[in-house]
Amino acid sequence: MKKPLEIDIDYLKNNLYYKDGALYWKRFMGGKAKENSRAGSFHRTGYVHIQLKNKGYKEHRLVFAFFNNYCPEFLDHIDGNRSNNKIENLRPATRGQNNRNSKTPITNTSSIKGVGYWRGKWRARVDFERKHFFVGYFKTKEDAEVAVKEAREKLHKDFCRHA
Repeated sequence: MKKPLEIDIDYLKNNLYYKDGALYWKRFMGGKAKENSRAGSFHRTGYVHIQLKNKGYKEHRLVFAFFNNYCPEFLDHIDGNRSNNKIENLRPATRGQNNRNSKTPITNTSSIKGVGYWRGKWRARVDFERKHFFVGYFKTKEDAEVAVKEAREKLHKDFCRHA
């Protein structure tokens, strides 16, 4: 279980400022942390990481805390882009909601989230609250796609992502 963000909000606001979805240093902090330079660096995972007081943080968590004075256990990037840390693209979420807004896995062979070919037919299913919801078997991939999208919209609501 993730711990809530433990950072002194005053320290954060005294040393960084927000502009266009990124955090910047207010003053020289040593090394690469120069006044008005972008804080942090891009990580191979797609997140921006920032060091504060010798501890690493993901930028989106700091941005959320900057505006809301707290950071929940889970945050969701509405558009699915891990480097888009504009405050309007961040929302508190549960683990399940965050997972619902995930992209189609690269292991998916049909290229349609929730659809796979099984025993001569196209099978559609949706995962919700740690359970598999069987939608049905279909003759065509297109029919399975329509059905799985309908089911996903009903179950996932605002956290629905089709691709």
